[in-house]
Amino acid sequence: MLSDGYLLAAPGQKVTGCSTLTGGQPEFKQTEEGLLVRLDSEHHDPLDTIIVLELEGRAADVPVMTGM
Repeated sequence: MLSDGYLLAAPGQKVTGCSTLTGGQPEFKQTEEGLLVRLDSEHHDPLDTIIVLELEGRAADVPVMTGM
């Protein structure tokens, strides 16, 4: 269940998988509003939690966001 987590901007292409470099297996759900990613708190790193997204296309084709 993805009742909480982080809503990320839509990457502009289909996300086919999601993993982490800090342990655990994140859950994700892609919607028109963006990408919701959830990872159990026991796998959060206090300095940085790195989530890896696998995309249907090339990462170089993801639009660059500005003004955030």
